[in-house]
Amino acid sequence: MTYFNITVKNSENSIVSANLTLVEIVFADYTTLELPIESPPDLPYTLPIGDTVTFKCLWDWADNRGETIAITVKTREGYLGYLQQTIP
Repeated sequence: MTYFNITVKNSENSIVSANLTLVEIVFADYTTLELPIESPPDLPYTLPIGDTVTFKCLWDWADNRGETIAITVKTREGYLGYLQQTIP
């Protein structure tokens, strides 16, 4: 597999739009990998309050099957979205 999709939501209870700047993987040894995004949309991306966006993240994860990773999305404002996932 050479990519995966993630959907990011900015809560309807948020007080500001989220300016998404980075999607990265954190491995079990705490090393990180910044993921390229296939556009559209491009990063940085402004996500309005209550809205969602889906990104196609380009990464060949075939050699990492069975590993548990964290996928993080960072914003210009310092917020962090986080999901831990075991690669199938």
